[in-house]
Amino acid sequence: MPTIRDFLHITHLSELEEFCLQAQSAHFIGIDCEFIRTRTYWPIPCLIQLSCPLPQTSLTAVIDVLRLENLEPLRILLSRIPVSILHAAEQDMHIIELLVGERPQQVFDTQLAAAFCGLGHQCSYSGLVEKLLDIEVDKQYRCSDWEKRPLSAEQITYAAEDVNHLPSLHQLLDAKLTEWRRKEWMEEEMRHQLKQWQIDSDPANAAKRLKPPPNWGPVAIENAHKLAQWREETAQRKNLPRQWILSNQDLFTMALHPDQAEGCKYPGKKPPGNLPPLDPIHQTSENNDTRYGNNGERISKEQQMSLRQRIKKTIRAEIDILHRYANEDHIAPELIATREDMKNLLLDQPSRLSSGWRLAWVQRHHPSLLESKGRFGEFSAAL
Repeated sequence: MPTIRDFLHITHLSELEEFCLQAQSAHFIGIDCEFIRTRTYWPIPCLIQLSCPLPQTSLTAVIDVLRLENLEPLRILLSRIPVSILHAAEQDMHIIELLVGERPQQVFDTQLAAAFCGLGHQCSYSGLVEKLLDIEVDKQYRCSDWEKRPLSAEQITYAAEDVNHLPSLHQLLDAKLTEWRRKEWMEEEMRHQLKQWQIDSDPANAAKRLKPPPNWGPVAIENAHKLAQWREETAQRKNLPRQWILSNQDLFTMALHPDQAEGCKYPGKKPPGNLPPLDPIHQTSENNDTRYGNNGERISKEQQMSLRQRIKKTIRAEIDILHRYANEDHIAPELIATREDMKNLLLDQPSRLSSGWRLAWVQRHHPSLLESKGRFGEFSAAL
């Protein structure tokens, strides 16, 4: 099996089978993927890199998935090893699922662990390696064309380095989480993230990614949902990025002004053909300035604007307080709460601050925040 600076470069099934046989006794496995998704809807997996610490040695491999038709040995290996270690795991988890048909069940994301250990929010792999291991990672080939063959020796070495330090990072971060009694927090958050990372390619659910302006009426929102589903179906069928089919900006313009969609009234642009039928916007009903609170109380446009400003001001103040306590507690402030989390708490809607490790943390550091739960809840229907 050819090696490049002690890293295995796997291009044949027999080499993959041999590596998986040697690695099957490992308790942990570091995983990284190289893929291309600049001009397609579906990602193109190019490489998968593995690093397995064993009692007497350590195995690192760069697997050329473009040259392998059968990845069954890899599927079996990943199903047997208890813990998979990844950095910023979401996209790589999708690639693994596309390659072998299933995902590792227990995942340790070193980026998430670093946030729990006060090492920064969304810390890069190279930054974390430098902070914890005092090793500088060469980033020269980070933006390589991983689909082009043959790969250079330098590219393959870079790919191996991109996974080689994951087991060492896991060891250090896991020890710190245990010392600071945050391991259960990490595991809880990881389970939540894994649920969020489920591949959802159903066009009917494409609207979930949209965030129309809060003052839009139901007809405009329904138009946006229709366009989002149509865009997703078209992008999948043509295997093109969804933004190449229709940008979010054009989608919102068409949803709000459906009479212009087929009339090509956009300067210098032509709307794509075969658009779904859109409902006309009736200004008198759709843009009525009056809204009603949860108890049926009439709320004018001016009152709505005042309420939004009060909520924004409260969110900013409470987020600032949480961030101060988080910095004192050596945990990434962004991990505690987003503005959306805070908004939902104030409107008495489901919020991550209301349960789990975040609730326990708030009860300890900022218990008065919980008294604000539902503070603006009676107005949620109007906002």
